[in-house]
Amino acid sequence: MLKHYFHICNPATPEPTGCKNIVSKAELELIKNDSNSVYLIHIHLNWEGRKLSSNYGFDIANHIRTKTKSFSPIIFYSPIQKEYFEAKSEKEIKYKILFGRGSSFIESPFKEQQLTKLADSLQPLNKASLHDVATMLCDLKGIVIDKLNHDLKFDADVDEIIGKATPYLTAKQRELIALDDFIATIKQSIKDKKESNFNNAKIQFIALCNQELTAKGQEKPKKDSTKYKVLFVDDLKEELDKVQKYLGDKFIIEIATTGEKAIQILKDDTGNIIKSVVSDWRLFIDAKQKTYWQPLQGYEVLDFAAKTGIRSLFALTSQADFVVHHLRNLMGIRFSLFKKENLTTADQWNVFSDALSEGCLEAEQRISNIPDSDNWAKNERAIDIEEVKRIRKKNPERNIFKKEFKKGDEIICVSYTSLHEQYLAYHHSQNWQTLFKKVDEKASEVWQYLIELYKNDKGYKGVDILRNKFDLETPKDSLLFPVLVLRRIWIALWYFHFGSQKEMSPKEITDNSKFIFGVIHNQGNHNFEGNKQAGEQTKLCVSIPQVRNKDILPEEKAWLIKWSLLEKDE
Repeated sequence: MLKHYFHICNPATPEPTGCKNIVSKAELELIKNDSNSVYLIHIHLNWEGRKLSSNYGFDIANHIRTKTKSFSPIIFYSPIQKEYFEAKSEKEIKYKILFGRGSSFIESPFKEQQLTKLADSLQPLNKASLHDVATMLCDLKGIVIDKLNHDLKFDADVDEIIGKATPYLTAKQRELIALDDFIATIKQSIKDKKESNFNNAKIQFIALCNQELTAKGQEKPKKDSTKYKVLFVDDLKEELDKVQKYLGDKFIIEIATTGEKAIQILKDDTGNIIKSVVSDWRLFIDAKQKTYWQPLQGYEVLDFAAKTGIRSLFALTSQADFVVHHLRNLMGIRFSLFKKENLTTADQWNVFSDALSEGCLEAEQRISNIPDSDNWAKNERAIDIEEVKRIRKKNPERNIFKKEFKKGDEIICVSYTSLHEQYLAYHHSQNWQTLFKKVDEKASEVWQYLIELYKNDKGYKGVDILRNKFDLETPKDSLLFPVLVLRRIWIALWYFHFGSQKEMSPKEITDNSKFIFGVIHNQGNHNFEGNKQAGEQTKLCVSIPQVRNKDILPEEKAWLIKWSLLEKDE
């Protein structure tokens, strides 16, 4: 099948036969990949004023894999031999992509037949291999720790081993992990011929690297004030006591000693408050005697948790890896595996705590991305300063502006934060429960009014305009609160009137949507067709396919269950 070549090159480069030249990052962002796409990248790009010697093509390739998440094969070319860039990879992470799946190198000049043959030999990545390559490109922490953990031995050349790791670290990072003190300590232990001191110092240092370094090598971010709720499942009380001891001050801990209790807790978690589930793999009725398996095992708890919410999943086990991996493949779910024997010291629990926090944050991010409207994901509209004053006067506690545009020292306009960013800010605020409770209460107040009206007025002809009765309207200025409230009313009306209908024609879907907006906005005989209806739906980030598939925000689902418009997951 014919390949589609995207030639990443410098401006004014002649376009090869069958290739499309891409000469800027802006053009790169417009590419629509397909299964037959191939990137041909000139390593020495001078885009945006880069020097040819900076080998900016590798930066672009990293962007293609980690940002645009393309599965397409990448072929690098340069008049310099491949070995030069392989040597570069010893000191800079960006060159590691040369060794990743789906990447290759061809020395220029080359013939068209050589390129075609090489491209045909490369297969597009799948999801797993893309994740693997992206992780390799970002994992500074892993590179540093791996070099120290495996290469640094009592009889090794300390200066040589440390010298291989330090190029990956900034001066600030070296200070954070007290690298100079560590080097002095292990050299002294070698001089004193005390291998036990050497090993203890090494263990403590690696734990400190895990704690202070980030995967991508940036400065470690400030700790999130959010305390995530995590469910721990274990048949041994002693193990759950360890959880409380080492993690109780960092997480809100929910515990279960049986699979049945764990699944009931998850059924009751209609709002997806539990962001992670950590389960012992094998659950016994008598944990100490290890007699008789419980009716539900830990992997079944993880399976239920994956199917009824968005959560990060962890298995704790002493089972052989192949047993766990085989069952994981059969279930088709994703979870991280931690060995119980590797969770005995405070340092080891700190490493697990970091992994758990990252998992909770990832789950929260996935939840926040559920609304798939462009209006949810981004909002780059700028407004003038007089409008800003009006908005702030009406909502003095509101903080939705993220960028100021100045003329001299005068602020002339600002741009909004997106609804997505505001939603995450809600979750990360210390009083997040209060904020979402206000949304619940306002939506319940409106819904109570609507169902009482419906008892005597099936067509809602006498409905008051919600803007007047509840000071509630579709916002013109990217405010999250009314969007969340009106989304619930819109979804509630859909399920109340049409939720049980499995088959609908496009016209029925349009008419039903028109009916809902008529109720919310009391349009009377006003024609609510076309752009008006679509525009209102877009502002509320409502997607009818998502609503029909119950692919909605967890707190919306919990609210609908409370009003008996949806049933709990079973």
